[in-house]
Amino acid sequence: KHQQQRLGHVFVADVVAGSPLGAAAATGRGGGSGPVAAAWATGVAVTAVVVCLLASTPAHAAAAAAATGQEQQQNHHDDAEEIPVFLEAIPNRTVTLGRDTSLTCVVDKLGEDHQVAWVHLNRQMIVSIHKQVITRQPRFSVAYDSHKTWTLHITGVQQEDSGEYMCQVNTDPMISQKGIVKVVVPPNIVDSVSSPSSIVVREKENVTLRCRATGTPEPTIKWKREDKLPIELPDGTKVPEFKGNELNLRAVSRTHMGAYLCIASNKIPPMVSKRITLDTHFSPQMNIPNQLMATPQGSDINLECFVEAHPPAITYWEFNGTMVINDSSVHTETISHKYKTNMILSISGLKGKDFGMYKCIAKNSIGETNGSITLNELPRPSTIPPLIKHNSLDYDASTASTPSHGRCIVFFFFTFGAQCAIYIMGLLSINL
Repeated sequence: KHQQQRLGHVFVADVVAGSPLGAAAATGRGGGSGPVAAAWATGVAVTAVVVCLLASTPAHAAAAAAATGQEQQQNHHDDAEEIPVFLEAIPNRTVTLGRDTSLTCVVDKLGEDHQVAWVHLNRQMIVSIHKQVITRQPRFSVAYDSHKTWTLHITGVQQEDSGEYMCQVNTDPMISQKGIVKVVVPPNIVDSVSSPSSIVVREKENVTLRCRATGTPEPTIKWKREDKLPIELPDGTKVPEFKGNELNLRAVSRTHMGAYLCIASNKIPPMVSKRITLDTHFSPQMNIPNQLMATPQGSDINLECFVEAHPPAITYWEFNGTMVINDSSVHTETISHKYKTNMILSISGLKGKDFGMYKCIAKNSIGETNGSITLNELPRPSTIPPLIKHNSLDYDASTASTPSHGRCIVFFFFTFGAQCAIYIMGLLSINL
């Protein structure tokens, strides 16, 4: 107040190295507009020492120097009493991408001569000075409470918002403390560098299933079969699940066929998965349990052929070189599960014309196969023969109850297929 007519000012700046604020202070000017000018005008993180030069007599200079010394001593005493202090550390924050978070800086004895600023060190960006938000990012805002608690709010946190944040006060020297915002990101499977949802291979070929995922922290990948069957690894071992970005399958067979789940997780919910279907193509193969069958006329019978094929095969029956067509006594049916098909030909009330060779045929884009079943007619057992006539064996009916000679039991055997029927005709007394 005693020095209105001075020749100049010398400023010594102490700022955050490399920050925009430091760049502004380094110019030694406070002019201009925008965030940099505002930073200079408020003097945040800048220690300004003003040396006033007097152009007067030595007596005036001595008197002024004495007065200045007394004023500096008084100011130093006042500053010692009101120097700002931090009351507590800034707590670190861990926040999920897209959520909101905040950092709190508590400063005591701030006074009217000092101000609080927030700086994002990772981006060397001044976020706010006192009550004014400097950055143009609309996600940031500042709130204060009783001039002690300064809170930096971040809404809809993005990955670039992670890092160290400094709360600083423009004292001499500057005081500051840091807090860390850690942004965690749920896993996300990147389709462009992962295997497609459906893969087709031929039997005996090798295949690699790939799965890539992003996230913070880095996700881990594990593989499982959707049908809960074990995964067969190249060395022959079978495991319930496999960990790794790539699943290698060697000499693929039909047992490898199915849906595989790539599951990505990093302990940040939700975990994500991708379903990859592995189709193994092979030509039809056939199994016929009973290739030779026999039954009497008038009976019902089922002929069966079992087929394995992928893609699924077209199946049909032929009889004596002609395709079998369903009618009132003939019915064809197929029961399929995955790559297996059961072909059934049902014939009711067999007639003589129905006996012969039946052929089951299966075709797909890889190849075809067939098998045959021979159906033979089995004679029905004849009726029970009549009793032996009297004149043929000199049978004496009058003495039948009390025979004078030996007795014999007469058996009649009928054998057909795997069955044997025994008929006991009776106990006869015969005159020998």
